[in-house]
Amino acid sequence: MFLNHEMTREKRKAGSNETILGSCLGRSHIAGVISALEGRRRSDAHLHENDPDAQRPLRQDDRIRTLERNSRQKEPARMDTANVLKASGTSSGACACSLALCGPAPSFWLCVVWTVADYPHLRAPPSLAAADAYMPEDLHRCSLWCLSQCKTREQTARSIRDRAMLLLSAGTAFRRDNARMIQWSDLFLSEVPLPELGADFKLPVRVSPHQILKAILIWWWGQVLGIYSDNAKHNQQGRVDESGVIRHRLVELCPVGAIAFLFWAHFHVQSAAVPAFAPDFSDKGFGQYGRRDWYAHHLFWGKDINQSMSYDNHYERIKKIHVKNDISVTKVTHATRHYGAQNTRSHGASVEGTKAMGGWCDKTGSYRPCYDRAFHLDALLGAAMFNGRDPTSYSVARQSLAPPQDLVQNLFPWIEDEQHVLAVHAASSRVANDIALQHFLRLLTWFRTVLLQDAAILYSHNDALEIFKYAPFNTARFQEYAQDAAEIVAQAEMEALCAFEDLPERMSKTMRGIMAEQAIVHKREIVESRRQNQALVQVVERLQATVEMSHGARRQPSRKRKKDAADGADEPALPPFGGMLTYALPLGAGGPVTATTMPPPPSTPYAHVASTSTPTFFSPASAPSTALPGAMHTMPAPAPTMPWLPSNPLVLHGP
Repeated sequence: MFLNHEMTREKRKAGSNETILGSCLGRSHIAGVISALEGRRRSDAHLHENDPDAQRPLRQDDRIRTLERNSRQKEPARMDTANVLKASGTSSGACACSLALCGPAPSFWLCVVWTVADYPHLRAPPSLAAADAYMPEDLHRCSLWCLSQCKTREQTARSIRDRAMLLLSAGTAFRRDNARMIQWSDLFLSEVPLPELGADFKLPVRVSPHQILKAILIWWWGQVLGIYSDNAKHNQQGRVDESGVIRHRLVELCPVGAIAFLFWAHFHVQSAAVPAFAPDFSDKGFGQYGRRDWYAHHLFWGKDINQSMSYDNHYERIKKIHVKNDISVTKVTHATRHYGAQNTRSHGASVEGTKAMGGWCDKTGSYRPCYDRAFHLDALLGAAMFNGRDPTSYSVARQSLAPPQDLVQNLFPWIEDEQHVLAVHAASSRVANDIALQHFLRLLTWFRTVLLQDAAILYSHNDALEIFKYAPFNTARFQEYAQDAAEIVAQAEMEALCAFEDLPERMSKTMRGIMAEQAIVHKREIVESRRQNQALVQVVERLQATVEMSHGARRQPSRKRKKDAADGADEPALPPFGGMLTYALPLGAGGPVTATTMPPPPSTPYAHVASTSTPTFFSPASAPSTALPGAMHTMPAPAPTMPWLPSNPLVLHGP
């Protein structure tokens, strides 16, 4: 009776009891219902040991096998009906114009199709024409909206939380409940082996790219933000799964930066207190390792940080983002899972890597469910919009924007103190050590640089975002660091692209990343040098003003200085430098002396050799006299000149 009801009832809309007209449940749902009933039969079988029907599996019953087989036979008809519903935005698939290819349908449904075609506002939006999932521009718009539509501190923290949950779910293809269950202690940093580049080469996902020099090749390093999960829906063996993300090619879609902003909002916007990381051994209910309260802190919390966000709250927050940004997808909390798989595959990731990223089950035995916990590199690259088939394509140029250390130390300033306390506790007792805390503090240390680098790019794109009203983004030091950051990165990438466009592809991609990083560092050095020069100019100007003020404050000159200055004003001025200079010497006790005329200085080292303006010497006995005005007496007239040679000394013609 229950199976008959499930096979005939209509689908319900997510989050409500309202049904979708003309819909029906698929064969996978019917199979799931039978499996659920079978699980209940097994759990209660011991209560009915004397009843043979209670001891027999349900799928051995002919009636149940017939119902399940009928659900498979009805699947094509159900798909035809679903194709019509796609036009009204209630299912994924093609637009109304392709419904004619779906085969015959009842005339009633054809009328519905014609009605939808006649009224454009009922048609599926373009994003649904290809698939019922996000497009990258949709997520880009939602991401910026979350950073701009917030007025108070509480609204800012809540919007940043919603943005982080949206981008992390899109980057990992998480189920909605998987994302809500993440705790602080589930976060860690890891690395991915890269055998293509060397036997021991690894790709960590780190603060800034490290460079390894092998011949002429320098390969990029980064860091993987890892997430532990042991209670996901697909995890039936109780294993600890590991999911990961790397820094995204686009800063607006980067899940790593979004999580960094989330912790910044918690500690710097809401001014939350630092948790008590030390274990409490007084509570005997927690075993030898004691109670550690921070283990219960959820990444995406609701009213209390120790409680995860509820499904209703999750649904309402994402639905609001969809409405405000005109996003037309039928899924709400599950939409990021569809996008994650589609985006990863479209950027070159393999089917196996995509399945491993999203935790999709396959029937390959116990290897995947029990033993395969490694990160799939192609899925990590594809999810970040890099080429999943080419690991050397990973190059995040903004990692080279090294932030000032004073800004770095202003973020999470208590990290070093907590690391010291943890080291002291670990040295005192083995059970006082905390591996999860080591990973968490190391993660926050990385987030310092990630946060400033991503914020600098966002500031260059739009400095009016609400997040830039809070410290340290509202300081002149950060604004100086972020000035023209996006332009510098884009120009460096373009210069590297143009410089190596004719090289082979692999070498071109590798050297392109190197050139981009070096160009960014060089431009940063130029900016820093200009800043230092401006500071020096300001210092010199201040010193000059001080000297001028001091000179003006000196006492007036004495009467003797005034008299000397007046006497010096009566002396004739010297002729302009460039002609012959005649020095008239006053008469002394010995009578008139010889007047000497000197040539101007030569313009070149050997100009005096060929010059016609040779020095002349006058003798008072043989030369006629010339009268000089003023206090000067009669001086002899010029005499014939002597030839000028470099080796001849200057001699006077006398009697």
